[in-house]
Amino acid sequence: MLQCLALPGTLIVAIPCADGFVVSADSRTQIRDKFVDGRRKLHVVSTAAPVVVAISGSPDFADALPPGMAPEAWLPVATYAFRGKDAVASHLAQHPDFVLSLPKLMEAAQALSAGAAAFLARWPNIATNFAGRDLCRLVLCQVDPGNQESLYGSVPIVVGPDRKVAFGDPRFLRYRATDDKDLQLIGEGDYRTEHILRDDAAGRQFLPDQVIETWRSAANIEDLPSIAAAEVAVAIIRAAETTSAIAPISSGHGIGGQATTVLVTDEGAAPV
Repeated sequence: MLQCLALPGTLIVAIPCADGFVVSADSRTQIRDKFVDGRRKLHVVSTAAPVVVAISGSPDFADALPPGMAPEAWLPVATYAFRGKDAVASHLAQHPDFVLSLPKLMEAAQALSAGAAAFLARWPNIATNFAGRDLCRLVLCQVDPGNQESLYGSVPIVVGPDRKVAFGDPRFLRYRATDDKDLQLIGEGDYRTEHILRDDAAGRQFLPDQVIETWRSAANIEDLPSIAAAEVAVAIIRAAETTSAIAPISSGHGIGGQATTVLVTDEGAAPV
C-alpha cells in the first residue's frame, strides 16, 4: 500500500536580487502524524541557464512506512512510485535550451501533471482523497542568460471533483534590476501574511528588526545583495516556524527544519 508523503507545510521564499535570484525553503515533511526535518526541497537542473525547481504541496508518493521503523530512518531509503521533481527534471533535461517563459512554464507543468495523472489513475483511492483540491504547486526560478533578467513562474496542479488532474492559474514574472523589490511566498495559503508579514500579525515579533530594516531600506532589486536577500528569506521561514507553535497552521502541518537557500545566476547555482 502506498502512502502520500505530503509536503503541505512547505514554505518557499523567492527574492530577485542584485546578484540573481535567491530561493529558500524549509526542510520539514510529514509522514502520517509525525514531522521529519532535513528533506531537500530545492533542486537545480542545468539548462541554458540553471533552473531552481521547487514543488510545494504533495508531489511525492512512496511505499508505506515499515512497521516499527522510525520515519527519519526510513525517509532516506524510501522507494517512490512517483516523484514530482523527477518528472520536471526529466522534462528540462530534454530541453537543454530551456529559458523560462509562460509557455515554457506550462510545458513543464504539463510534464508534472501528466505524471501525476498516470499515477493517480493507478491509485483511484488516493485520487479520491485529493479530489477538489490542489495536489501541489510547481515553482521555477531562473536568470535569463540573454538579458540577465530574473524569471519566476509558478502554477498549481489541481485534482478536480471528477479526479481529473488539471492546472490552476499560472503566474509568470520577469524582473529587471531597476524594478521595485519584490518577494514571492509559496505555501500555506494566507497563513504567512495573516500571521507573519502583516504589521499587527502575531509572528511579526519574530522577524528581527535588522531584517525588517534591510528590506525596507532597499527600494529596487539592484539595492538588495544576495546575502541580504538570503537573510530576509530565512528570517521569514524561521518566523513562520516559531509562529506555528503559538498559532497552529489550520491544515495541521508544520513549517520548520534547517532552511536551504540557493542563489541562482545565469552561470550557476550555489548555497548562500
